[in-house]
Amino acid sequence: MAAGRALFAFPSAAGHINPSLPLCRRLVDLGWEVVYLGIPEFRDAIAAAGGSFSDLNELGKEFGIEDVRGMIVGTLADYGPDARAWALNFGSIALQKLLPMYISFLQRLAPQLVVYCPVLSQVAHLAAEHLKIPDVSLLTAAGPGYWDAAFAAHGGSAESLVAAIKLNSANSAAVEGVRSVLNRPELSLNTAEPLVNDYYTTVNLVTTVPFLADKLNEKDASFYESAGKKFEFVGPLLAPELAGSEPLGATERSTELLGRIDAAILQGQEVLYVSMGTVLTSSHADFGWAGTAGSAITGKEMCNAIFRCLFSELASTQLMNPAPLIIVSTGSQPDALEGIEVPTNAFCAPSLPQVEVLRRAKAALFVTHAGGTPRWGVSGLGLGLFQCKTKQTQKRGSTMSPNGEDKIGFFTSTLPSTLNP
Repeated sequence: MAAGRALFAFPSAAGHINPSLPLCRRLVDLGWEVVYLGIPEFRDAIAAAGGSFSDLNELGKEFGIEDVRGMIVGTLADYGPDARAWALNFGSIALQKLLPMYISFLQRLAPQLVVYCPVLSQVAHLAAEHLKIPDVSLLTAAGPGYWDAAFAAHGGSAESLVAAIKLNSANSAAVEGVRSVLNRPELSLNTAEPLVNDYYTTVNLVTTVPFLADKLNEKDASFYESAGKKFEFVGPLLAPELAGSEPLGATERSTELLGRIDAAILQGQEVLYVSMGTVLTSSHADFGWAGTAGSAITGKEMCNAIFRCLFSELASTQLMNPAPLIIVSTGSQPDALEGIEVPTNAFCAPSLPQVEVLRRAKAALFVTHAGGTPRWGVSGLGLGLFQCKTKQTQKRGSTMSPNGEDKIGFFTSTLPSTLNP
Protein backbone atom coordinates (compact mmCIF):
# COMPACT_ATOMS: atom_id res chain seq x y z
CA MET A 1 0.00 0.00 0.00
CA ALA A 2 1.39 3.41 -0.96
CA ALA A 3 1.93 6.02 1.74
CA GLY A 4 -1.23 7.88 2.66
CA ARG A 5 -3.28 8.88 5.69
CA ALA A 6 -4.22 6.61 8.59
CA LEU A 7 -6.75 7.10 11.38
CA PHE A 8 -5.83 5.59 14.76
CA ALA A 9 -8.84 5.06 17.05
CA PHE A 10 -8.09 4.01 20.63
CA PRO A 11 -9.77 4.49 24.01
CA SER A 12 -8.53 6.87 26.69
CA ALA A 13 -6.43 4.25 28.46
CA ALA A 14 -2.63 4.11 28.40
CA GLY A 15 -2.53 0.32 28.19
CA HIS A 16 -4.43 0.45 24.90
CA ILE A 17 -2.94 3.52 23.26
CA ASN A 18 0.76 3.13 24.20
CA PRO A 19 1.32 -0.03 22.08
CA SER A 20 -0.05 1.85 19.08
CA LEU A 21 2.66 4.52 19.24
CA PRO A 22 5.42 2.36 17.68
CA LEU A 23 3.05 1.59 14.78
CA CYS A 24 2.39 5.28 14.40
CA ARG A 25 6.12 6.06 14.37
CA ARG A 26 6.80 3.36 11.77
CA LEU A 27 4.05 4.60 9.46
CA VAL A 28 5.27 8.18 9.82
CA ASP A 29 8.81 7.05 8.97
CA LEU A 30 7.37 5.45 5.83
CA GLY A 31 5.80 8.73 4.80
CA TRP A 32 2.28 8.29 6.19
CA GLU A 33 0.21 10.94 7.92
CA VAL A 34 -1.26 9.48 11.13
CA VAL A 35 -4.26 11.11 12.84
CA TYR A 36 -5.43 10.01 16.28
CA LEU A 37 -9.02 10.59 17.35
CA GLY A 38 -8.93 10.77 21.13
CA ILE A 39 -8.62 12.93 24.23
CA PRO A 40 -6.00 15.64 24.97
CA GLU A 41 -4.32 13.63 27.75
CA PHE A 42 -2.32 11.74 25.11
CA ARG A 43 -1.68 14.65 22.75
CA ASP A 44 2.03 15.02 23.65
CA ALA A 45 2.82 11.32 23.34
CA ILE A 46 1.06 11.20 19.97
CA ALA A 47 3.00 14.23 18.72
CA ALA A 48 6.27 12.66 19.92
CA ALA A 49 5.46 9.58 17.82
CA GLY A 50 4.90 11.80 14.79
CA GLY A 51 1.12 11.70 14.80
CA SER A 52 -1.42 14.50 14.80
CA PHE A 53 -4.36 14.78 17.16
CA SER A 54 -8.08 15.36 16.71
CA ASP A 55 -10.24 15.88 19.80
CA LEU A 56 -13.02 13.31 20.18
CA ASN A 57 -15.06 15.59 22.43
CA GLU A 58 -14.96 18.40 19.87
CA LEU A 59 -16.30 15.96 17.31
CA GLY A 60 -18.96 14.87 19.79
CA LYS A 61 -20.19 18.44 20.23
CA GLU A 62 -21.11 18.51 16.55
CA PHE A 63 -23.58 15.72 17.35
CA GLY A 64 -24.87 17.15 20.62
CA ILE A 65 -22.52 15.16 22.87
CA GLU A 66 -20.49 17.40 25.19
CA ASP A 67 -18.54 14.61 26.91
CA VAL A 68 -18.16 11.40 24.92
CA ARG A 69 -16.88 9.29 27.79
CA GLY A 70 -19.61 10.67 30.05
CA MET A 71 -22.19 9.73 27.45
CA ILE A 72 -20.83 6.19 27.21
CA VAL A 73 -20.89 5.67 30.99
CA GLY A 74 -24.31 7.33 31.15
CA THR A 75 -25.81 4.65 28.91
CA LEU A 76 -25.60 2.24 31.85
CA ALA A 77 -28.86 3.73 33.10
CA ASP A 78 -30.53 3.01 29.75
CA TYR A 79 -29.87 -0.73 30.02
CA GLY A 80 -31.30 -1.10 33.52
CA PRO A 81 -29.63 -2.42 36.68
CA ASP A 82 -29.34 -6.06 35.58
CA ALA A 83 -27.01 -5.18 32.68
CA ARG A 84 -24.32 -3.30 34.59
CA ALA A 85 -21.84 -6.21 34.40
CA TRP A 86 -21.89 -6.43 30.59
CA ALA A 87 -23.36 -3.22 29.14
CA LEU A 88 -20.17 -1.24 28.43
CA ASN A 89 -18.23 -4.14 26.89
CA PHE A 90 -21.01 -5.93 25.01
CA GLY A 91 -23.92 -3.52 24.67
CA SER A 92 -24.81 -1.45 21.61
CA ILE A 93 -26.49 1.70 22.95
CA ALA A 94 -23.32 3.83 22.98
CA LEU A 95 -22.28 2.23 19.68
CA GLN A 96 -25.50 3.43 18.04
CA LYS A 97 -24.86 6.99 19.26
CA LEU A 98 -21.20 7.03 18.23
CA LEU A 99 -21.60 5.50 14.79
CA PRO A 100 -22.82 8.65 12.94
CA MET A 101 -19.91 10.61 14.45
CA TYR A 102 -17.28 8.19 13.22
CA ILE A 103 -18.83 7.78 9.78
CA SER A 104 -18.88 11.56 9.37
CA PHE A 105 -15.32 11.96 10.60
CA LEU A 106 -13.99 9.25 8.28
CA GLN A 107 -15.79 10.78 5.33
CA ARG A 108 -14.07 14.11 6.00
CA LEU A 109 -10.65 12.66 6.80
CA ALA A 110 -10.71 10.19 3.89
CA PRO A 111 -7.97 7.91 5.27
CA GLN A 112 -6.56 4.96 3.37
CA LEU A 113 -6.25 2.91 6.58
CA VAL A 114 -7.89 2.67 10.02
CA VAL A 115 -6.03 1.15 12.99
CA TYR A 116 -8.26 0.58 16.00
CA CYS A 117 -8.70 -1.13 19.37
CA PRO A 118 -11.18 -4.02 19.02
CA VAL A 119 -11.91 -4.05 22.75
CA LEU A 120 -13.25 -0.52 23.18
CA SER A 121 -13.10 1.26 19.79
CA GLN A 122 -15.04 -1.19 17.64
CA VAL A 123 -17.15 1.67 16.32
CA ALA A 124 -14.18 2.74 14.18
CA HIS A 125 -14.09 -0.71 12.57
CA LEU A 126 -17.79 -0.77 11.77
CA ALA A 127 -17.63 2.76 10.33
CA ALA A 128 -14.57 1.84 8.24
CA GLU A 129 -16.27 -1.30 6.92
CA HIS A 130 -19.33 0.74 6.03
CA LEU A 131 -17.18 3.14 3.99
CA LYS A 132 -15.03 0.31 2.57
CA ILE A 133 -11.83 1.62 4.16
CA PRO A 134 -9.19 -1.07 4.92
CA ASP A 135 -8.55 -1.53 8.63
CA VAL A 136 -6.35 -3.42 11.10
CA SER A 137 -7.08 -4.04 14.76
CA LEU A 138 -4.51 -3.91 17.56
CA LEU A 139 -5.57 -6.21 20.39
CA THR A 140 -3.79 -5.33 23.64
CA ALA A 141 -5.72 -7.83 25.76
CA ALA A 142 -4.18 -11.18 26.63
CA GLY A 143 -5.06 -12.86 23.34
CA PRO A 144 -8.25 -13.49 21.37
CA GLY A 145 -9.49 -15.95 23.99
CA TYR A 146 -9.36 -13.41 26.81
CA TRP A 147 -13.08 -13.57 27.53
CA ASP A 148 -12.99 -17.36 27.83
CA ALA A 149 -10.13 -16.97 30.30
CA ALA A 150 -12.19 -14.50 32.32
CA PHE A 151 -15.17 -16.86 32.41
CA ALA A 152 -12.93 -19.75 33.48
CA ALA A 153 -11.45 -17.72 36.32
CA HIS A 154 -14.56 -15.99 37.58
CA GLY A 155 -17.55 -18.06 36.53
CA GLY A 156 -20.25 -17.57 33.91
CA SER A 157 -20.16 -18.48 30.25
CA ALA A 158 -20.49 -16.91 26.83
CA GLU A 159 -23.77 -18.78 26.37
CA SER A 160 -25.37 -17.32 29.52
CA LEU A 161 -24.10 -13.83 28.71
CA VAL A 162 -25.57 -13.96 25.18
CA ALA A 163 -28.90 -15.04 26.66
CA ALA A 164 -28.90 -12.05 29.04
CA ILE A 165 -28.00 -9.64 26.24
CA LYS A 166 -30.81 -10.92 24.03
CA LEU A 167 -33.35 -10.35 26.82
CA ASN A 168 -32.49 -6.67 27.24
CA SER A 169 -35.04 -4.65 25.26
CA ALA A 170 -33.05 -1.38 25.26
CA ASN A 171 -30.02 -3.14 23.84
CA SER A 172 -32.13 -5.02 21.28
CA ALA A 173 -33.47 -1.69 19.99
CA ALA A 174 -29.92 -0.33 19.69
CA VAL A 175 -28.78 -3.47 17.85
CA GLU A 176 -31.55 -2.98 15.30
CA GLY A 177 -30.60 0.68 15.00
CA VAL A 178 -26.96 -0.17 14.23
CA ARG A 179 -27.98 -2.81 11.69
CA SER A 180 -30.25 -0.29 10.01
CA VAL A 181 -27.63 2.48 9.79
CA LEU A 182 -25.08 0.09 8.32
CA ASN A 183 -27.61 -1.87 6.25
CA ARG A 184 -26.14 -5.05 7.72
CA PRO A 185 -28.87 -7.25 9.18
CA GLU A 186 -26.39 -10.10 9.61
CA LEU A 187 -24.45 -8.39 12.42
CA SER A 188 -24.85 -10.35 15.66
CA LEU A 189 -23.48 -7.65 18.00
CA ASN A 190 -23.14 -10.15 20.85
CA THR A 191 -26.58 -11.71 20.42
CA ALA A 192 -24.82 -14.86 19.20
CA GLU A 193 -21.46 -16.52 19.78
CA PRO A 194 -18.58 -15.93 19.44
CA LEU A 195 -18.75 -12.83 21.57
CA VAL A 196 -17.26 -9.67 20.00
CA ASN A 197 -16.75 -11.43 16.66
CA ASP A 198 -18.11 -8.37 14.81
CA TYR A 199 -15.37 -6.27 16.39
CA TYR A 200 -12.53 -8.01 14.55
CA THR A 201 -11.40 -7.45 10.99
CA THR A 202 -9.45 -9.50 8.46
CA VAL A 203 -6.06 -8.91 10.11
CA ASN A 204 -5.83 -8.49 13.88
CA LEU A 205 -2.48 -7.80 15.54
CA VAL A 206 -2.07 -9.20 19.06
CA THR A 207 0.52 -7.68 21.39
CA THR A 208 1.61 -10.89 23.04
CA VAL A 209 3.21 -14.17 21.97
CA PRO A 210 1.36 -17.46 21.41
CA PHE A 211 2.66 -19.33 24.46
CA LEU A 212 1.46 -16.54 26.79
CA ALA A 213 -1.81 -15.83 25.01
CA ASP A 214 -5.36 -16.68 26.07
CA LYS A 215 -6.26 -18.99 23.21
CA LEU A 216 -9.53 -19.34 21.37
CA ASN A 217 -11.59 -22.44 22.05
CA GLU A 218 -11.88 -24.85 19.13
CA LYS A 219 -15.38 -23.72 18.12
CA ASP A 220 -14.45 -20.04 18.04
CA ALA A 221 -11.14 -20.74 16.29
CA SER A 222 -13.03 -22.60 13.57
CA PHE A 223 -15.50 -19.71 13.25
CA TYR A 224 -12.75 -17.14 12.71
CA GLU A 225 -10.93 -19.36 10.25
CA SER A 226 -14.12 -19.76 8.21
CA ALA A 227 -14.75 -16.01 8.40
CA GLY A 228 -11.23 -15.27 7.12
CA LYS A 229 -10.23 -13.34 10.26
CA LYS A 230 -6.62 -13.90 11.30
CA PHE A 231 -4.80 -13.14 14.56
CA GLU A 232 -1.14 -12.28 14.11
CA PHE A 233 0.96 -12.40 17.30
CA VAL A 234 3.49 -9.59 17.11
CA GLY A 235 4.69 -9.59 20.72
CA PRO A 236 5.01 -6.52 22.94
CA LEU A 237 5.20 -3.27 20.98
CA LEU A 238 7.69 -1.12 22.84
CA ALA A 239 8.36 2.39 21.64
CA PRO A 240 11.89 3.79 21.55
CA GLU A 241 12.43 6.86 23.69
CA LEU A 242 10.45 9.63 22.02
CA ALA A 243 11.76 13.16 22.37
CA GLY A 244 9.34 15.46 24.13
CA SER A 245 7.05 12.64 25.29
CA GLU A 246 7.87 12.98 28.98
CA PRO A 247 6.16 15.56 31.22
CA LEU A 248 8.06 18.59 32.47
CA GLY A 249 10.74 17.53 34.95
CA ALA A 250 10.62 13.86 33.98
CA THR A 251 13.84 14.04 31.95
CA GLU A 252 15.79 15.31 34.96
CA ARG A 253 14.28 12.63 37.19
CA SER A 254 15.12 9.94 34.65
CA THR A 255 18.72 11.13 34.37
CA GLU A 256 19.09 11.07 38.15
CA LEU A 257 17.52 7.63 38.37
CA LEU A 258 19.68 6.09 35.65
CA GLY A 259 22.74 7.40 37.51
CA ARG A 260 21.58 5.71 40.70
CA ILE A 261 20.96 2.46 38.82
CA ASP A 262 24.49 2.51 37.36
CA ALA A 263 25.93 3.16 40.82
CA ALA A 264 23.88 0.30 42.31
CA ILE A 265 25.13 -2.13 39.67
CA LEU A 266 28.76 -1.14 40.36
CA GLN A 267 28.24 -1.71 44.09
CA GLY A 268 26.59 -5.12 43.63
CA GLN A 269 23.24 -3.77 44.83
CA GLU A 270 20.06 -5.50 43.56
CA VAL A 271 17.31 -3.36 42.03
CA LEU A 272 13.56 -3.77 42.61
CA TYR A 273 11.06 -1.92 40.46
CA VAL A 274 7.49 -1.18 41.56
CA SER A 275 4.64 0.11 39.39
CA MET A 276 0.95 -0.50 39.99
CA GLY A 277 0.01 0.63 36.50
CA THR A 278 -2.22 3.38 35.16
CA VAL A 279 -5.71 2.14 36.08
CA LEU A 280 -5.31 1.63 39.83
CA THR A 281 -3.58 5.01 40.16
CA SER A 282 -6.05 6.87 37.92
CA SER A 283 -9.08 8.95 38.90
CA HIS A 284 -11.53 6.41 37.48
CA ALA A 285 -14.57 6.35 39.77
CA ASP A 286 -14.83 2.56 39.94
CA PHE A 287 -11.35 1.21 39.20
CA GLY A 288 -9.03 4.03 40.22
CA TRP A 289 -7.48 5.66 43.28
CA ALA A 290 -10.70 6.12 45.24
CA GLY A 291 -12.59 3.24 43.62
CA THR A 292 -13.08 -0.25 45.00
CA ALA A 293 -14.62 -2.09 42.01
CA GLY A 294 -16.81 -3.84 44.56
CA SER A 295 -13.91 -5.01 46.72
CA ALA A 296 -13.03 -4.04 50.29
CA ILE A 297 -10.19 -1.61 49.53
CA THR A 298 -9.52 1.36 47.29
CA GLY A 299 -6.74 1.68 44.76
CA LYS A 300 -4.94 4.06 47.11
CA GLU A 301 -5.16 1.65 50.03
CA MET A 302 -3.79 -1.19 47.90
CA CYS A 303 -0.85 0.86 46.59
CA ASN A 304 -0.04 2.33 49.98
CA ALA A 305 -0.02 -1.12 51.59
CA ILE A 306 2.42 -2.41 48.96
CA PHE A 307 4.70 0.62 49.28
CA ARG A 308 4.75 0.38 53.10
CA CYS A 309 5.45 -3.36 53.03
CA LEU A 310 8.38 -3.03 50.65
CA PHE A 311 9.89 -0.04 52.43
CA SER A 312 9.52 -1.69 55.83
CA GLU A 313 11.03 -5.02 54.84
CA LEU A 314 13.76 -3.85 52.45
CA ALA A 315 15.07 -0.65 54.01
CA SER A 316 17.50 -2.72 56.09
CA THR A 317 19.89 -5.54 55.19
CA GLN A 318 17.85 -8.20 57.01
CA LEU A 319 16.44 -9.79 53.85
CA MET A 320 18.86 -8.55 51.21
CA ASN A 321 22.46 -7.51 51.83
CA PRO A 322 23.22 -4.91 50.67
CA ALA A 323 19.74 -3.41 50.87
CA PRO A 324 18.32 -3.09 47.36
CA LEU A 325 17.63 0.04 45.39
CA ILE A 326 13.81 0.27 45.40
CA ILE A 327 12.44 2.20 42.42
CA VAL A 328 8.77 3.17 42.65
CA SER A 329 6.65 4.72 39.91
CA THR A 330 3.89 6.08 42.13
CA GLY A 331 1.47 7.39 39.52
CA SER A 332 0.09 10.90 39.27
CA GLN A 333 -1.94 11.08 42.49
CA PRO A 334 -0.57 13.85 44.76
CA ASP A 335 -1.13 11.79 47.93
CA ALA A 336 0.54 8.62 46.64
CA LEU A 337 3.08 8.63 49.48
CA GLU A 338 1.01 10.45 52.10
CA GLY A 339 1.97 9.30 55.59
CA ILE A 340 4.61 6.90 54.24
CA GLU A 341 8.26 7.16 55.29
CA VAL A 342 10.44 6.69 52.20
CA PRO A 343 13.80 5.08 53.03
CA THR A 344 17.09 6.39 51.66
CA ASN A 345 17.50 3.34 49.40
CA ALA A 346 14.27 4.17 47.54
CA PHE A 347 13.69 6.40 44.51
CA CYS A 348 10.09 7.51 43.89
CA ALA A 349 8.59 9.53 41.04
CA PRO A 350 5.11 9.91 39.48
CA SER A 351 6.27 8.47 36.15
CA LEU A 352 9.42 6.78 34.91
CA PRO A 353 10.70 5.28 31.62
CA GLN A 354 9.70 1.77 32.65
CA VAL A 355 11.17 -0.32 29.86
CA GLU A 356 14.48 1.56 29.97
CA VAL A 357 14.64 1.16 33.77
CA LEU A 358 13.97 -2.58 33.62
CA ARG A 359 16.50 -3.13 30.85
CA ARG A 360 19.17 -0.94 32.42
CA ALA A 361 18.76 -2.27 35.94
CA LYS A 362 18.21 -5.94 35.07
CA ALA A 363 15.80 -5.72 37.98
CA ALA A 364 15.82 -8.65 40.37
CA LEU A 365 12.08 -8.24 40.91
CA PHE A 366 9.26 -6.31 39.25
CA VAL A 367 6.30 -5.69 41.58
CA THR A 368 3.17 -4.74 39.66
CA HIS A 369 -0.55 -5.30 39.16
CA ALA A 370 -1.95 -8.56 37.83
CA GLY A 371 -3.14 -7.38 34.45
CA GLY A 372 -1.81 -9.07 31.37
CA THR A 373 0.36 -6.21 30.10
CA PRO A 374 3.25 -6.46 32.62
CA ARG A 375 3.46 -10.22 32.28
CA TRP A 376 4.13 -10.32 28.55
CA GLY A 377 5.69 -6.88 28.40
CA VAL A 378 8.71 -8.13 30.39
CA SER A 379 8.68 -11.68 29.07
CA GLY A 380 11.90 -11.19 27.13
CA LEU A 381 13.83 -9.46 29.90
CA GLY A 382 14.36 -12.42 32.24
CA LEU A 383 12.87 -10.68 35.27
CA GLY A 384 11.25 -12.01 38.41
CA LEU A 385 7.63 -10.85 38.41
CA PHE A 386 5.49 -10.39 41.54
CA GLN A 387 1.89 -9.61 40.64
CA CYS A 388 -0.63 -8.14 43.10
CA LYS A 389 -4.22 -8.88 42.13
CA THR A 390 -7.14 -6.59 42.88
CA LYS A 391 -10.57 -6.36 41.31
CA GLN A 392 -9.51 -3.03 39.80
CA THR A 393 -6.97 -4.72 37.53
CA GLN A 394 -7.60 -6.90 34.52
CA LYS A 395 -8.77 -10.46 35.11
CA ARG A 396 -5.66 -12.02 33.69
CA GLY A 397 -2.58 -13.87 34.92
CA SER A 398 -3.65 -13.76 38.54
CA THR A 399 -4.38 -15.85 41.57
CA MET A 400 -7.81 -14.34 42.12
CA SER A 401 -10.09 -17.16 43.15
CA PRO A 402 -13.44 -17.81 41.41
CA ASN A 403 -15.32 -16.17 44.31
CA GLY A 404 -13.38 -12.96 43.78
CA GLU A 405 -11.16 -12.97 46.86
CA ASP A 406 -8.08 -10.78 46.52
CA LYS A 407 -4.77 -12.62 46.76
CA ILE A 408 -1.14 -11.94 46.05
CA GLY A 409 0.97 -14.43 44.13
CA PHE A 410 4.25 -15.02 42.36
CA PHE A 411 4.54 -15.50 38.61
CA THR A 412 8.25 -15.87 38.06
CA SER A 413 10.97 -18.16 36.81
CA THR A 414 13.79 -16.18 38.39
CA LEU A 415 14.01 -14.74 41.87
CA PRO A 416 16.99 -12.90 43.36
CA SER A 417 19.19 -15.29 45.29
CA THR A 418 19.39 -12.81 48.14
CA LEU A 419 15.61 -12.67 48.62
CA ASN A 420 14.10 -15.28 50.89
CA PRO A 421 10.31 -15.01 50.50
